[in-house]
Amino acid sequence: MLGIVIVVAGAATMMAFCAKAFMGTPEFGQFQDAGTVAAGLAHHVGPVAGVFFAIALIDASLIGAAAVSLSTAYAVGDVLSVRHSLHRGPGQAKLFYGVYFGLIAGAAALVLIPGAPLGLLTNAVQTLAGVLLPSATVFLLLLCNDEAVLGPWVNSRRVNIARADSSVMQRWRMPPMETLAPLRLSPMNRLWMIVLRGYLLIAIVMVVVRVLQVTSGANHS
Repeated sequence: MLGIVIVVAGAATMMAFCAKAFMGTPEFGQFQDAGTVAAGLAHHVGPVAGVFFAIALIDASLIGAAAVSLSTAYAVGDVLSVRHSLHRGPGQAKLFYGVYFGLIAGAAALVLIPGAPLGLLTNAVQTLAGVLLPSATVFLLLLCNDEAVLGPWVNSRRVNIARADSSVMQRWRMPPMETLAPLRLSPMNRLWMIVLRGYLLIAIVMVVVRVLQVTSGANHS
């Protein structure tokens, strides 16, 4: 949790610093890619600022590539009910490591394509992440209220008022996925799930259309 707070605080600080550095300049509001930002900081603030930004960007890229690819590989393993864990060797979890490696290799190949619109891709990915955030929050809340998964750690009214015995909580281990019964949703929850899916469909279509419009405009110019 502390690591997440540090990363978020660092990102917010960097955004504020860059906004202040580019304010009143021709580059303000004209994001192209991270390399342009580093060059702009070196020009408007000083070479040291550009170097520090590049170093921070490399560090964030390494962490992001590992974390996002790894979490996706875990999600694919969960959905397909195959072995997936860093505790297993590549021979024991071939699909897990294959997805992990494939995502990193695909991202690296995309970045190395000459003339790839990296700035547009960055904005599109971040926009899509914002679109998907509400659905992720809903599923996180459902998980937090699933007693079969969290046991004494479940986010219930009883636990919120008076915490359970700490010794029981420390000994709790989540049961294997294959032993968990499917979550039963109430009619109201099912209705809101349909609403959520509709929102996601409309939002994703809007993002894709906007990306295509921006790409078409850039090609014509």
